Amino acid sequence: MTRDDYHAHHARCPKCLSDDIEQTTAGPIEIPGKPYQDNVNDARCQNPGCGWSGKVSGLQPRSHAIVNRMIDPDTGESFKETNLKKTHGIPIGKLVELMPRTDPEHGGVRLYVVAHTRDCDGTPLYAMSATKSDTEARQPGFANPSWEHGWTEENLMECDS
Repeated sequence: MTRDDYHAHHARCPKCLSDDIEQTTAGPIEIPGKPYQDNVNDARCQNPGCGWSGKVSGLQPRSHAIVNRMIDPDTGESFKETNLKKTHGIPIGKLVELMPRTDPEHGGVRLYVVAHTRDCDGTPLYAMSATKSDTEARQPGFANPSWEHGWTEENLMECDS
């Protein structure tokens, strides 16, 4: 790995994933034919409210995004902490119409909300089924094959009947 490759793989804060990092630049040197490694230089995140500091070797790759640890600059909390405070607004058993993501002006299929779930970043999600009583997960932690799942509230319209 060259010096440039190494720094591309060690560029983001491991706590908040900001790429606003201050680094010291003393040693090490790149030796031709040897993999470059930086265990010498220090790094410090410049994102207000983060405060992480450590070695350059502890930084995350630019392409590595861990959304649940990213800090929302408006709240100072991780996006996951913020999302976990959100509640599901549509009750289980409610008839909803799935609004097609590609063409929301034309209504979609009507199904019953059968489970409240969450995305990896804590976003409230919904699972629906054609059968109102299909509310028990056959395998804990997994959606039933009969469920249409992973929908956010913005893509659902509550129906009266």
